[in-house]
Amino acid sequence: MLTLRDESGQKLAENDDVVAGWGGLLGNPDSSLFYTPKQNGPLLVEVRDRLNRGGTAYPYRLKVDHARPSFQLFTTPENPVARLGAAAELKVHLVREAGFEGEVEVWVEGGPRAKFRTDQRFEPNADGADMQIPEITLRIPAPAPAGTHPLRIFGKAGDGAAVEAHTATMIGPIYQGDWNFYRRPVPAITLTVIE
Repeated sequence: MLTLRDESGQKLAENDDVVAGWGGLLGNPDSSLFYTPKQNGPLLVEVRDRLNRGGTAYPYRLKVDHARPSFQLFTTPENPVARLGAAAELKVHLVREAGFEGEVEVWVEGGPRAKFRTDQRFEPNADGADMQIPEITLRIPAPAPAGTHPLRIFGKAGDGAAVEAHTATMIGPIYQGDWNFYRRPVPAITLTVIE
């Protein structure tokens, strides 16, 4: 758990990695936070185990950097399929880093565009074991000829740099009939067109 405090000990920001879904979707369950100071002065970063466990068996590595919060885009399914002359549906999921605000425009290279609203948030679901991840469905016309076609999906917020979407394949048995804990990154997003 990360906690950021000011000189008087007042808590300014906090983040924990207890939410399921972060590790499986993003591949990194570590706590992280973004904070923009509003005034000069010392800040204290506290790194601890939520259950107050500690000792030599509990090492932590702290990284402090000057960076602007951004976002990540993921797509599902990893390989959409469409009949020749029809369209495939591809979901684009938006994961906001802590501190990132604003709309995000997404588009398929040479294809349709859509926009995530500022109020669409990446947050824990009501069941506490899942995540609410904003998604937009893009309908992509199936190009000729039949076969596998690469897709590139991008997103951009305001005047920031474009971010390219990635995808992952699900591995392992389905848990309780509707979700899976592990995803493996896939090098490219492709559209398979069948006759």
